This record gives sequence, C-alpha cells and structure tokens, in this order.
Amino acid sequence: MALVLEDEVVVQLATRLAERRNVTPTQVLRDALTREWSQEVGDTTVIDAVKKIQAKVRALSDPERAQPIDKDFIDNLYE
Repeated sequence: MALVLEDEVVVQLATRLAERRNVTPTQVLRDALTREWSQEVGDTTVIDAVKKIQAKVRALSDPERAQPIDKDFIDNLYE
C-alpha cells in the first residue's frame, strides 16, 4: 500500500533527518510513528495491549458470581 505525502514540509523534514541519521525517509517516518503509537496506547506491542485489556477485564469480573462451565451451562447456550 502506498502513502503519498503531499505536504512538502513533511517530505523535507523526513529527508533532512534521514540524511543526518544515514537512513531512509521511510525509516524516519516509521520510527516517529512507532514512538507516537507507543505514547498513544501506552504499549509497544499488540501483546502488551491485549494484556492490558485482560487486566481490565479481570478487575471488572466477580469470581463469586461466576457460573460453572458444565454440560448444563453449555446446553443452555444453544437453547
């Protein structure tokens, strides 16, 4: 998938920083977007994000109200 950058300032900044770092403009943008994503979601990987969601679900759950998962429970799912 191609991404066309129509903002000349963005292109110039990415190009100048790429030359300074001796990498490609694509790498400069990838690094910047990766940092922004990490700050936005507070995690660096999808696995970390899922673990964070799991912790929230556990905090909301009430083990005392949990129903046993037995044959009757499963049969009731299909009724």
